Amino acid sequence: MTLVWKSWTPDLVIKRVANNAEGLLEDTCQFLVNKIKSKMLENKSGIVYSLGGGQEYQASAPYESPAHRFGVLYDNVEYKIKRSADKLFGIIGVNLDGDGIGYAYFLGVGTRNMAIRPYLRKTMFEHEDDIKKILGI
Repeated sequence: MTLVWKSWTPDLVIKRVANNAEGLLEDTCQFLVNKIKSKMLENKSGIVYSLGGGQEYQASAPYESPAHRFGVLYDNVEYKIKRSADKLFGIIGVNLDGDGIGYAYFLGVGTRNMAIRPYLRKTMFEHEDDIKKILGI
């Protein structure tokens, strides 16, 4: 069976491609959010703190993803898809609709007293090949 296009509407083709692109971008962002969160749950190699009552907490070391302790950072890692007139954006961050979580920024960039814990950008670069597969590039 052969399919022959007798006529086509360029606007319809562009719309279908754009809708597919949005779905692929959404899949990519969700994949990265899941990876960012899973890295927070991994064992860490930083300082061990005594919490009393025989409980301990092991913090992340410099350049590791932040450790999961209370879950505030973990629960607020999210993504949004934004569209402008001719562009499509996938934004991954922390508490994107709110005022943010103050320490989330400093974990990513470090401070004078704390080394960087690059949990967003590092995860994206580590999974570059996976991202390309999802996007089909």
